[in-house]
Amino acid sequence: MATEKRTIFLACVTLTVYALSGLLQQGKFLYPFPLNEFIFLGVGGYIAFRNFSEQNFNYGLLIASALFYVACRSYNWNLFLDTETCVQIEKSYLNEICYLLFYITLSSLTYRLSENINQAKKLGSYVGSILLIFLGSIFDIDSICLLGILLQVSIFYSKETSPNTSFVYIYFFLAFLIASKELTLFLA
Repeated sequence: MATEKRTIFLACVTLTVYALSGLLQQGKFLYPFPLNEFIFLGVGGYIAFRNFSEQNFNYGLLIASALFYVACRSYNWNLFLDTETCVQIEKSYLNEICYLLFYITLSSLTYRLSENINQAKKLGSYVGSILLIFLGSIFDIDSICLLGILLQVSIFYSKETSPNTSFVYIYFFLAFLIASKELTLFLA
């Protein structure tokens, strides 16, 4: 578990040092949030690769979720497709569908990680997190989705080391990425 914790810590520190260097050089505190999706895919993919034999279906959901996260941003399509195709994708609802699929796979991963979701507290938290994420997805407000993600972490978090601990780190990393984007847009 130390490897997952160290990987996510180093990714967070690297992004924060990058933002601080922008503050010193240009006078603006800027996280590189257009790269958040690829950073999440890279870190999630690395952790999934290291632990895939333990919980292959859960890590498969994590990879699918990370791929949907990359696909939900229209500027990421510009890296792989020509302008004409990107305009057609932008006119369709593919980005919004991928955005919803990202949160659906993330929520289904939470459901799989939660051992006793039938408890009243956990079930209420899970339904509340789904509603927050759904509202945040509809209105494209990432801060509401951030609250839903943090609420989902509270569902399957346990203080003792468990097989789900690496997922707790991944969820917190996703929350860090979303919060860094919101902070950058707020300060800009």
